[in-house]
Amino acid sequence: MKDSCEKIDKLGSQHGKEIYRMASEVLVPVWSEKDYLYFLERTDSYNVGLFLSGQLSCGFLSLKLENELDVVAIVCRKEHQKRGLATKLMNHVMLQSDWSRIRLEVDLTNEAAVKLYLKCGFQVVGTRKRYYEGKRDAWLMTWERTKSIS
Repeated sequence: MKDSCEKIDKLGSQHGKEIYRMASEVLVPVWSEKDYLYFLERTDSYNVGLFLSGQLSCGFLSLKLENELDVVAIVCRKEHQKRGLATKLMNHVMLQSDWSRIRLEVDLTNEAAVKLYLKCGFQVVGTRKRYYEGKRDAWLMTWERTKSIS
């Protein structure tokens, strides 16, 4: 189901406070606002958001590495979770022809994120032991373009 006035658009430093607020509601540990701004301001980043009726609902932050993306964060407003918005945003990113591979780390305890990435075709390629806070493991996952996506 498409929400009213749904739009995907680029994110910039003007979205830093909003991304930080959204992340603070749903992610532990949360980076500082300055950390999010660092990625939003970089010229080698690819950052997009899904907006509903003009309000940022879901954000995607990443770094471009030649023809690859390294995902830094995907965050959705708490009240907009479980509506398929992160999937829509991921599909938008994957449809871009600029990259052949997308990679990321995901906390194994973040079941919703793991489910999202598996659903989008990411494969587990390794484990980073005690990656989060020196305690929790992360899966290293990649998605590779193997054919045209429709």
